[in-house]
Order: sequence, then C-alpha cells, then structure tokens
Amino acid sequence: MEQLALALNLGEFLWAEANGRSLGRAPNASVAALAVCLAEAGQEARSRATLAAAIYPSADREVALTALRQSVRRLRQWLGEDIVDARRESIQFAAQVTICVREGSLIAAGYSHPTFDRFRNQSVAANIHEPLSAFAQIVRDVAAIDKDSARGLLAGAPSMTKGLLPHQSLSLLYLTNPKSRKDAYAFEHCEMISWVLFMMGRKREAEEWIARGSRIAHHAKRYSQLSRIKSLRLFFALECGDLGTARVLLAELESSKFGQKLIVNNAVAAFAWNTGHGETALRLYKSRLGSIRGESRADRLHFWANASVLSAESYDLEFYYYAASEAMKIVIPEVDVEHYSLLRLAECRLAVLTEPDRACTMINALRTELEHQGRSLLATYCLEAEALALAAQNQPSFALAAWRKAQAFRANSGFRNTPRLLAMGAKIRRLAGVA
Repeated sequence: MEQLALALNLGEFLWAEANGRSLGRAPNASVAALAVCLAEAGQEARSRATLAAAIYPSADREVALTALRQSVRRLRQWLGEDIVDARRESIQFAAQVTICVREGSLIAAGYSHPTFDRFRNQSVAANIHEPLSAFAQIVRDVAAIDKDSARGLLAGAPSMTKGLLPHQSLSLLYLTNPKSRKDAYAFEHCEMISWVLFMMGRKREAEEWIARGSRIAHHAKRYSQLSRIKSLRLFFALECGDLGTARVLLAELESSKFGQKLIVNNAVAAFAWNTGHGETALRLYKSRLGSIRGESRADRLHFWANASVLSAESYDLEFYYYAASEAMKIVIPEVDVEHYSLLRLAECRLAVLTEPDRACTMINALRTELEHQGRSLLATYCLEAEALALAAQNQPSFALAAWRKAQAFRANSGFRNTPRLLAMGAKIRRLAGVA
C-alpha cells in the first residue's frame, strides 16, 4: 500500500498536498493551526485536551473540546479521513508530513492565531525586496559597462523587472534606453516600459511606448512580436473601456495566421470577462486546463492568477481553490509581486460574499501596500473590491465613497467603464440602497 505523504505549505495562508495532489487551502485559521500542531508531532498522537488548549487558549476546557471536535471534522473534510486518525482521546496524522515555510515577510499574514506567531517572528528578518534590490544593482553595474547587456537582463527577467517598485523599474528602463530600433531587445524594452507606465495609470505615455514597439516589430517583420503588441494594446483598450478598438484588435488576432494560440486564447477570455460575460470567460479558462501545463512558468502563473480572480468574482469555489492552489505552487511572492497581489485580491473577493468584515480588513491592507508601492491600477482594483465589501457590510456611505474614489482615478487616467465595471457599480449602489 502506498505510503501517504502530506505536505503543508505555509505562505500567507496554509495549503496542503497529499502525494502531489492539491487539497487546497485550510478552511479557517483554527483548522490551519490544528494541522500545524499535528504536523509538528509527526505521526505521534497528541491528546485532545492538549490540542484544545493550544487551538483555543482563551476558552474554557469544555468549550474548547467542543470547538476542537468541529475543527477535527473540518480537518478531515479538508485533508481526507485516511490522513487524519481521530480517536476518542487523541488525534494524529496517519501520513508522513512536512511543513514548508515560504520565505518572505507575509508568512501567515492571513491568520491572527497565536500558533503562527513563531513563524511570523522567524520571517521578520527576511526582506521581501532583497532579491529585487540585488537584481537592480546588477543591472546598474552592467549598464555602466554595456547598456545592451543590461537591457537584456531586464528583458530576460520580466517578472523581476515588473516586481521592482514602478519608479525603480522606470529608472532602470530609462537608464538602458536603446539608441536605435535595431539595438538588442529594443522591442522588449518598449513592451516592458509601456506596461509599467500603464500600471501606474500613465495611459498616454504607455500608449506612446506601445506605438514605438509596434513600429519596431513592423519594420523587422517579426510577426510574433506584432501579436504580442496587439495583445497588450487589447488589454489596455479593455481597461480603458475602448471596446471598439478592443473588438478590432481581437478580430485581427483571431484572423492572423501568425497569431500565437496562447495570446489569442487570453485575448478572447479577457474580452468576454470585461464585456460582462464572466461565465463565458470562465468556461474558456476551464477548457484550457490541459494545454496550459506545457507553457512557461510566467505564462502559467498569469493564467492561474487571472483564473483565481475570475472564479472568485463568479463564486465558483471549486475552480477558485484549484486555480489558486496551482498558482501558489509556482508563485514567488518576492519576485512575482503583481501576480501575487492578484492572488491576494482573489482571496479578498471571495471573502466579500462570506466574511465582509474580514474582507474589508484584508483589502484595505493590500490597497495601502500597493498605493505605497505606486502600483496605482492594482490599488484601484482593491478599492473597487473594497467598495463591494463595504456595501455587503451595510456601510453604504463608505462603500459609495470608495467607489467614487476608484472612478475618479479611472477618469483622471483617461479610462471609461466597461460593462463589467458598470455591473459592479450597479451592484454596489443596489446594496447601498441607492437607486
């Protein structure tokens, strides 16, 4: 009989795998704390009284034991009855178990339970920006000798380039500006700088760099680059509410014999999502589960992060937990800052429907962090989600204020509302009791 192997992965939340199969995220903080306590005992049994005192330290003994029974039931539902050996007086794991703590400053940030305090304390010294700071310094050192090579470093590590604070990314990109469209990585340079500017809400400048990249690709007759730049323009058009341009670009991508399948599929799903057809977009994502496995880590992470947000918006719990679990296997929070932020936002969006109080706290913390970093568009996503949470929490004036603030950013940046955003605004006003 195959030996069961249980892996508990602790990042912002606790996730589990059994023999390589994802079991998703712990259902709540108490169950997560229980899993950690049992894991630290290995395959040794721990008494129910000891566990109850550890998991519910402020509760009376009988109350704690009753609550423990509920947590054990949910633990077995999460991990499986064959993994959790629950007896009358004791509980243990019937599997080889390991705990993997993801390095970074966000360890157990989703839990306030005291069980996780020591993990948080151990991670305080870890600087989440240290790898990125080292990368930035290397680029600067190389640029002092050869700007083409430095530009190649930025183009070859787009996740790290985008993971830097936006003003840091721009500083390095401006430092390595190509002098000619024939210079090495001139196209990739335009592609990256337009993305950074757009995520800062600087739409006009971003479009100027996109136009430069398009001219480079046209002149060199690099059709794969043309597909990429059209895909980027499509994303920008959708965010800006320019649906006419988005339709034209989508038609061009779908009809091009040089179009890359992944880019076209992403474009079709993005168009459906932003035009208010979330269920259609969700079906498109689900239809691609087999093909995405062969793509690069960056493309898979982009896919799973977006799938997590979409399924959370649609309240498709089964697909959300699957997508989020797949993303958490490959995300590097210290580097993949944008995608990790989307995963955190997806968790918040899901909590809006079930725990609006907790959702407000989580979203506010994430928004504040992103605003401080200068990631204005991501912060606006958070503000829109916060408005929903506040409306669900029966705080209409605060909900409407948050929504108006998000709308003001979009208007000031030259964006218009998409059907998806119009529907979101209508829902907020309805929950807030405004006609």
